Amino acid sequence: MRTADIEITNHCNALCNFCPRDRMPSLGGMTEATFDSVLDRLLEYKQPILVSFCGFGEPLLNRNLENFVRRTREAGFPTGITTNASLLTEQRTRELLDADITQIVFSISDLGEDYEEVYNLDYNRTAKNIDYFLAENDKRGHPCEIWVSLVEHDINRGKLGRYREHWTSKGVDHFFMVPEINRGGALDRGHLFQGTDERTSEAREILAAEKEPLLCMMPFHTISISWEGLYLLCCQDWEKRLPLGHIAQHTISEVDEFKHLKLTEGNPVCRDCSLSPLNAIRERLLEVDAGLAEPHAVDEAMDEFRRQHWRLFDLLFSDPPANPDKPRKASSVAR
Repeated sequence: MRTADIEITNHCNALCNFCPRDRMPSLGGMTEATFDSVLDRLLEYKQPILVSFCGFGEPLLNRNLENFVRRTREAGFPTGITTNASLLTEQRTRELLDADITQIVFSISDLGEDYEEVYNLDYNRTAKNIDYFLAENDKRGHPCEIWVSLVEHDINRGKLGRYREHWTSKGVDHFFMVPEINRGGALDRGHLFQGTDERTSEAREILAAEKEPLLCMMPFHTISISWEGLYLLCCQDWEKRLPLGHIAQHTISEVDEFKHLKLTEGNPVCRDCSLSPLNAIRERLLEVDAGLAEPHAVDEAMDEFRRQHWRLFDLLFSDPPANPDKPRKASSVAR
């Protein structure tokens, strides 16, 4: 099942250092008219889609969030949000559950003082908000699937196991364990592969020998639509360097064709992205060359890519969940 990553705002109240907010070209929020068009495109696609309100911002900053969730569910799509939960008041928890939200991802990679240092938000308030959501969801019979996203970074390295145990003890049993990604090159983490073509041919040979694709599947797993209504190549294009057209002019299927062309011809987003299979292998080769890693690190990178690749494959081609149970109907524009 594909995910439609809908950016209803790219404003955010957190200041995480693994989100390059200063590299985004413009800030804004999705209007109801733009959302109408987004919903129409999703309906005409006629394929199983999980709609996730996330993008590059905090969705609770858009006052229309609950309405958007309700309308997306009425259209028949399983619907979720990704949130840092600091604005998830008791009232908004009830409104989201009343809107029939089916998934929530708490993006909270740290606890206590570490959380406050990384997010620049009050940890106790966030923890209280999550506890209330868990309790309210439990009271209603668990209609919403709850996940926690744990992004590994410098401060929490070596602590993620303990953090996962913390959330497991509270009843969370779904986790995204996410390595820090350089966001299509927008986040400077000193990767050796950037700015050079060295070791490209060797990396290609390694991938070919393992019969693994050179192209990343993320652009095809995720249908990324910005708050302005622009299709993006990938959810990692924080600088929006490669818009592929506007929802008013193009269908999702047409944009998939554009994506394939951009991936096979080359593009600046994938060229600089640490998620690219080619770059992941090149990085390890260059680290070995520089004496920063042992030769077996290349095999480890290959294993990690294989896990990520097939996880995305499963997400793309697995059967849709039992939800949604409601018939699809046209959006307000179509009506």
